[in-house]
Amino acid sequence: EHATSFGLDAGAADSQKAVEAAYRFSGGCGLDAVIITAATKSDEPLHQAMQMARRKGRVVVVGDVGLGVRREAMYAKELDLLISTSYGPGRYDQAYEENGVDYPYAYVRWTENRNMQAYLELIAARKINLGPLVTRRMHVSEATDAYRVLREGKPRPYTVILEYPSGSESSIACSLPVTRVSLTKSGAIGLAIIGAGSFTRGMHLPNLKRLSDKFRLETVVSRRGPAALATARQVGALKAGTEYAEVLTDPAVDAVLVATRHHLHAQMVQDALRAGKHVFVEKPLAITEEELESLNQVIGTLHGTSSGCPVVFVGFNRRYSPYAVQLRDLVAQRSAPLLLSYRVNAGYLPPDHWTHGPQGGGRILGEACHILDLFRFLVGEPAVELCAVGIRSRRPDVAPTDNFTATVRYGDGSVGVLLYTAQGGKELPKEQLDVHVDGRSFIIDDYKSFVGYGAIKNFRTRTQEKGHYEELAAFWQAIRGDIDRDALWRDAYEVTQTAFEMDRQVRTGITGWSIRG
Repeated sequence: EHATSFGLDAGAADSQKAVEAAYRFSGGCGLDAVIITAATKSDEPLHQAMQMARRKGRVVVVGDVGLGVRREAMYAKELDLLISTSYGPGRYDQAYEENGVDYPYAYVRWTENRNMQAYLELIAARKINLGPLVTRRMHVSEATDAYRVLREGKPRPYTVILEYPSGSESSIACSLPVTRVSLTKSGAIGLAIIGAGSFTRGMHLPNLKRLSDKFRLETVVSRRGPAALATARQVGALKAGTEYAEVLTDPAVDAVLVATRHHLHAQMVQDALRAGKHVFVEKPLAITEEELESLNQVIGTLHGTSSGCPVVFVGFNRRYSPYAVQLRDLVAQRSAPLLLSYRVNAGYLPPDHWTHGPQGGGRILGEACHILDLFRFLVGEPAVELCAVGIRSRRPDVAPTDNFTATVRYGDGSVGVLLYTAQGGKELPKEQLDVHVDGRSFIIDDYKSFVGYGAIKNFRTRTQEKGHYEELAAFWQAIRGDIDRDALWRDAYEVTQTAFEMDRQVRTGITGWSIRG
């Protein structure tokens, strides 16, 4: 009834009456097109739409409904069944929605953005009247109550308008308090999580729970507020928010964990260091050499201040794996250089995956850097020479930065060889490291087993042990001063420099690099 008062030609709540109304409205012929915007697992909306449509008509499914098609109904009328995304062309296209790459106007007249623009123009021209739909107005500070009214109000309102302050500048908090579900021990380091993606939720947060005597979770920050709030409640953080700048001025926050997309890392690290916060940043540390050098300058400047530079800890977790630590101890007293061979069966990522784009920097900077850091850890010397070669293919889905080999020589003469591929079989374990020295050989198979040849005791673990828990414990130790923070930065800086050179060689095909001095 409400919709009819707005100008709807015909409406019905009963499904059979709706079919009858459609035929009355169309003079008994059936409708040219039927659009379904329902949300149900039932196939009934689709069956009903086919009954409403005329012969050779069109049924368009926009909503999330069952798609159990009855062939006899569709065949008898020769109907077209189309699936459409909610807002139009561009929806769910990362290049369009996140990177701002528009579709050509001449070829795609009505995109997601242009559809919305036309709708707003109709409202501005008063050709669409939203007034009768607005049943409540509430101040933005009452937002929580507004959602409760929408959910529980009787009668339930169609729309609640949230009104913001006007006439004077005023700041609105971008964080919400959360009822803590579990308390940590006093004296723990106050930690803010920046980036609440699947890796953070699935790996870091469970490990931080195990380290609750060392870290006190203060705030979870995510670009999506509901995700931040849900994660904060899950782990017992005090607050949830969408602006990381707020945590930098929070005196309860001693350190931040940065786990956003890669292009944000370097700037966030700089901002946190200037605010006096210790930083754990997921790899990569930076995705451009300019970012890395700028960060190095900031750290150098802070070292010259009375308070010094906070800890910068990069999430190169493999060096903290129990397997890697045991291997390092076994080869520490060697008499000859190491020969290391590492295979990464990385798995395929489509060309339009964000990792390959400007937000990711590619898989060399984003993942292969792990192996360079492990080599640096095991050898104990910086890289001095590098030669990296990627495959060349006419197929756009076979990228050189996903399929390459690299040979790195280190200061003591040790050599590390990395084979990285996205073309391997799914059944093959992802990673394997072989190390040879002094008549002994060692194999780490996917961080699940350790095999030694030459009077070495083998061992294995029930689960994969890549060092994610141990690296967080090491971060805590570094903040306490038990680990040399300068050495941490030196290794991270050198490894990132080497990764940039590897990426350059693989992309350009121009090989050969030697560090002077």
